[in-house]
Amino acid sequence: MSDQLEARYRRLLAWYPWEHRRVYEEEMLGVLMAGARPGQRYPRLTDAANLLVSAGGRRLGVAVRGLAGVEWRDAAAVVGLLGALLLLGLRLHPYGRALAVEWWSDEEPRIIVSGGPAPRLAFWFLVTAAALLGLRRTAAIVAWPAVAWETALAVLRFPSEAGDVIGSMWPYLLAVLTAAALTVPATRHRARTLLGGRGLALAGAGVLVAAAAPVVSLLIGGRPEGGSYVFTAGLMMTALSACYLAGGALVAMAVWRLAAPVRRRVVVLFAPVIVVQLVIEQWFSGWRHSTSAPVPAQWAVLVLTPALTFAVGVAVVRWREERERLIALGRAADRAT
Repeated sequence: MSDQLEARYRRLLAWYPWEHRRVYEEEMLGVLMAGARPGQRYPRLTDAANLLVSAGGRRLGVAVRGLAGVEWRDAAAVVGLLGALLLLGLRLHPYGRALAVEWWSDEEPRIIVSGGPAPRLAFWFLVTAAALLGLRRTAAIVAWPAVAWETALAVLRFPSEAGDVIGSMWPYLLAVLTAAALTVPATRHRARTLLGGRGLALAGAGVLVAAAAPVVSLLIGGRPEGGSYVFTAGLMMTALSACYLAGGALVAMAVWRLAAPVRRRVVVLFAPVIVVQLVIEQWFSGWRHSTSAPVPAQWAVLVLTPALTFAVGVAVVRWREERERLIALGRAADRAT
């Protein structure tokens, strides 16, 4: 009976981090077994609950301490700069689209864009300039008001354009991620040092290609016909997609040049933004142009998806690097023998 109880207690203790079990497992097991009733075969419900809660707290503590590591700070430095560049390119879209439309028109050129693009562009231009100059504190100070502006615009649009606001959620998440990443302390020019000149050039080129997508799509998709211009939707979408893919590939190449530990963490930090948009495109596509607010289940998906994606990413990185560490230790032991 005691062997069965001990095995079940050990399964519960296995939820603790290895570092904690290595030091305290036998002592904790001894205390639990000493407090067991004669003939007891299963852990008490209160003991099991206490062990699981305590193990969860220990693992959370380990994860939080891990997030304070130098690799995560380096990843945040890179994400802050790349996020600012991406948002600057995104906020240039309305001006590029207006320029392309007026290129085809007979009217005198006059770039007028209604709505809130101008303050957005100004905010993210300042954030990007500060980040490129290594002024991370200044970039963070400007980035949070930019996030507040994005939030205000979304709130104002939501009552009449709920579906469209949710459908274009990824820029808002990227803005929050960028502001948070810039808030993480780092040395001046750390992001530029990690990316290198070539990596920074690749990222900048990727952003420029993506920012030019509306212009390219209108130029390629338009043709003169009978004294006016006709736009072909198929060509426009193909050109738009090609520009976005090319821009994304260039930014991905810049990230790939990073050291593996930093590269993994950059991917984990960007993953919630990407996954949320994929979820919206796949599961919310029919509702996207609705004016009704999301139901509670939809809100739950939208709120929980980024957090779960990040948590899973952190766990995968930790598991992989722990596995690589154990393999390296095994190889070192083999060489020593």
